[in-house]
Amino acid sequence: MPKKYKIMPDTPASEVNAMLRTSTNLCMDDAISRHQSMEDKTALDMVNHTLDKDAPWTLLKLGRDAPPELRDILITKVKDPMVAFSLYLRLEWLTDEEDKLLEEKFKGKLPTAEAELKKGIVTRAKHGSNSL
Repeated sequence: MPKKYKIMPDTPASEVNAMLRTSTNLCMDDAISRHQSMEDKTALDMVNHTLDKDAPWTLLKLGRDAPPELRDILITKVKDPMVAFSLYLRLEWLTDEEDKLLEEKFKGKLPTAEAELKKGIVTRAKHGSNSL
């Protein structure tokens, strides 16, 4: 049986905004105001229009509740290798495919961080793993 998510591509943006407002304590006013400008759109529209700089934050706030098709769009927008590595470590709900998408963004670019992960100095939230 497929997993049910709170947010689907056709979820009204107004519902997604309500979730954002309750989960953020308004710490990201700029991002929230951009999302609010999409009130009459869908979650897919919001994700597609999320700025690259806001994609990691949006992924952190909404990713667990969104299906892989929406998360993949946000992951694609992550540009900074260290941000990708941080998300890779922190998000335990990533699919194997999402792991690979994030790995592509930092692998070979952060030799110290990658070595620390392999040695177990840092670990992933996902299964307490320390492998790439």
